[in-house]
Amino acid sequence: MTSYEGFIELVLACAPNLHTLNISGCLQYIPKLTESFSFTRLQHLRISDTKIYLSELINFLRTTAPTLKSLAYKFVTLNDEIETGAVEDKKKEAERLWRIAWDFLRDEISVKSLYMTRLQYQDIEVRVTDRLRRVCGYPKISSTDPRAVAYNDQSAHISFGEWIDSLRIRPFIRTGTRPVICAGLTRGINPNIRGRGPVGKPLQRRIQDTLRAMREVQANEDESGDRE
Repeated sequence: MTSYEGFIELVLACAPNLHTLNISGCLQYIPKLTESFSFTRLQHLRISDTKIYLSELINFLRTTAPTLKSLAYKFVTLNDEIETGAVEDKKKEAERLWRIAWDFLRDEISVKSLYMTRLQYQDIEVRVTDRLRRVCGYPKISSTDPRAVAYNDQSAHISFGEWIDSLRIRPFIRTGTRPVICAGLTRGINPNIRGRGPVGKPLQRRIQDTLRAMREVQANEDESGDRE
């Protein structure tokens, strides 16, 4: 069994018991996972520093739909292909794809809390304007992150659907880029898993041991490639 297969089995084993999942890095292993399971207790999900296709993101979120309450996106890049490389076409595609992503949250999940900042489509940064900031439950979010938008059902004066529909996208080419590491199976993967029952310190140690083995495999492959 490879380290990759071991990591997949480990996630499958703990998925039914997870309450909180933080994923930082690539989600290239997620499509295979979503074919096999659904989360049954997951309430809080945070995805950051990740490049992913829209369809893969939606399929992954569907596995969390029954119980998910809060979702956070930070430095998430939709990486779908486009036939033309024209800037204006890419801007339109950025708006179209992220609108589909938001409509999915509104229609199929309707989370209680959503936080988004530094969204992107390929090299197009997607800045979001929240015209209903004062009634969305996070009126002072801009003081901590000027580019963030957020919704909190407990203190909002409008529904999640009304809020998500009111958001406006302002796409533009970034002058500088934040690298999203997507090389190999382990670089940039940093799952932070917390839960009850079997999801505790022993399982966390197993996860770290598996990731360490995966990094060693990747390092050996890199070293072999350099010699060639």
